[in-house]
Amino acid sequence: MANFTIGEMRRIITKVYPGESWKNRVKRMYDGQVVAIFYSFMENGKIDRFGRPIVKKSCGLVCTESTGSGEWVRTTGEQLSFW
Repeated sequence: MANFTIGEMRRIITKVYPGESWKNRVKRMYDGQVVAIFYSFMENGKIDRFGRPIVKKSCGLVCTESTGSGEWVRTTGEQLSFW
């Protein structure tokens, strides 16, 4: 797992939910609250270990949001291979 600064954590957790009110709420949070929410999101599968928000798909798969190197994983946690 990478080490993140408070600013990076704040930027990452703002991407978990799309609403503008969520982004404003995150901006006003204390640093300790940002850290707690960040690790909670990681534990609950909303953020992967690289700090990328996980986007849920209706077909039972999740894909890590990235610039092309995302991994597809079943919601059961099983990694899929597309070889």
